[in-house]
Amino acid sequence: MRGIIIVSLLLLLLAGCVGEGVKPVPEIEYFNATPEVIYKGDSAILSWKVVNATNKTIVALDMVQVEPEGSITVTPEETTNYTLSVEGKSRTITVLVLPAEEADRDKDGYRVTVDCDDNNPAVYPGAEEKCNGIDDDCDGLVDEENAAGCVLYYLDVDQDSYGSVEKCLCGPSGAYTARRGGDCDDSDTTVSPLAIEVCDGKDNNCDGKIDDGENLYGCVKFYIDEDNDKYGIGMGKCLCIPFDVYRANESGDCDDTDDDINPGANEKCDGKDNDCDGEIDEENAVGCKYYYKDQDGDGYGINKKKCLCKPTGEYRAENDGDCDDLNKTINPRQNEICNGIDDDCDGLVDEGMNDGYEPNNNLASAKLLSGLSGDLEGKILKGDDDYYKVRVANLTANMTGNAEMSVPESTDFDLCVCWSSNLTSCDLAGWECSENDKGMAEEASASVGVGGIEGYFVAHVFAVGNDWSCSKYELSWSVG
Repeated sequence: MRGIIIVSLLLLLLAGCVGEGVKPVPEIEYFNATPEVIYKGDSAILSWKVVNATNKTIVALDMVQVEPEGSITVTPEETTNYTLSVEGKSRTITVLVLPAEEADRDKDGYRVTVDCDDNNPAVYPGAEEKCNGIDDDCDGLVDEENAAGCVLYYLDVDQDSYGSVEKCLCGPSGAYTARRGGDCDDSDTTVSPLAIEVCDGKDNNCDGKIDDGENLYGCVKFYIDEDNDKYGIGMGKCLCIPFDVYRANESGDCDDTDDDINPGANEKCDGKDNDCDGEIDEENAVGCKYYYKDQDGDGYGINKKKCLCKPTGEYRAENDGDCDDLNKTINPRQNEICNGIDDDCDGLVDEGMNDGYEPNNNLASAKLLSGLSGDLEGKILKGDDDYYKVRVANLTANMTGNAEMSVPESTDFDLCVCWSSNLTSCDLAGWECSENDKGMAEEASASVGVGGIEGYFVAHVFAVGNDWSCSKYELSWSVG
């Protein structure tokens, strides 16, 4: 058994030695320069391939490690040698650099010093100029007149697509833009061989004739106009100028014997259809007057009016100013009554009405009451407050003023009282108020805290919320 093991080990070692003896050797398959000859300023491509290289193989190009296979672009300023080496083996190539002024890159026989495009063999001095957007003959001009492939263009000053003088060009140039000739007036855009003849005193289509015949393009309809009012009748004729009785440019005359009647006339209040619109004496006719909309027929209208020859429909009032056109008892000629309404439409309600105590609508103008007690009947007008005062020549401490008020069930008045020494403020005792609901009686009292001076007990009656115009109240007072 031990012998078998020893023989096996010897065989394994022998096999390893045989494997190492056939290991591939790196070789340079190729190393090229394309092209090998260049002109100064041009570039060449160096390409190479090393076979049998491993990741441990070092490949160098001019002492710089590179991949086993690759390429680079070089632009040497002068003739240069390049060396590729691998594991002691090397290969050298040379890139020959010639002076730039000797270059003829496109091989057309002309050096770069005279060739205006040394990369195009079809471009050189003396080449045929073609319509291709290139200076083929190197004369500094591109696609000049009469170049190969040119077409005729005509001088078209008026830019109507027709010209007169021609040139063979590669494309439009300056005013040479028209592809068709025969223009008999190249200064007028309305004149050319294919223009439509119009009534303008010109030979528009260059056929030698001017404005000849009826129904020319651009002609104007002229209608029979016997009364010479610029409006005619009939079917009319399309002419360049008026002829005989065909002299009106507008039709629609409904009476060609009366020059005051035609579609351009102003409608008048005369019982005729002056403007030929099929209506007689319509709104805004000459001589009309304003009538206001009067729905309630009281002779006064609202601020909606029409100028008519006569009253028409609801537009029948000659006066406006009605502030309620659905109530014939309300208008500017009515008398104002105490009803909470502006009866005479002057913007005021119940003006001129008197509650018997005017003016007394502030503290300073309060109505002086006679006696330390009493009662009265008052009335509140629109926007009105009522103030009353009782004068006490010599106040005593804790003197009390009391006021009571009754009102109709439909009204809501409130009552306030205070004491004042100057009638500018309630300086002796502030306002005390009674604010019961609508239709309920009100009672308020106030006491003064000083004595020995003159003072006033003041009562203030005022409406709450709505306008209780002309509503009455009863007020009683006592001071003691």
